[in-house]
Amino acid sequence: MRKIYQAFSQMIKKFNFLIVMTTCASFEKLIARFSLVGHPNIFTNQEFDWVETLEANWSRIRQELDEILKHREELPNF
Repeated sequence: MRKIYQAFSQMIKKFNFLIVMTTCASFEKLIARFSLVGHPNIFTNQEFDWVETLEANWSRIRQELDEILKHREELPNF
């Protein structure tokens, strides 16, 4: 009986995995189909107007991160 349960359990895990993978693939296709910026493998910086501002302020952003990381133990896990 135990072997039957183990075999059934393995079958369920594989089935669940297939469902998740199929669902994820479907969402990826849907997102790509309706994307306002396309779906190339690599985007250029010129495609996003906010990149220049982000790059220009990288040191300020890093300073903010350093301050946050002083309290690392208080940060929630994701």
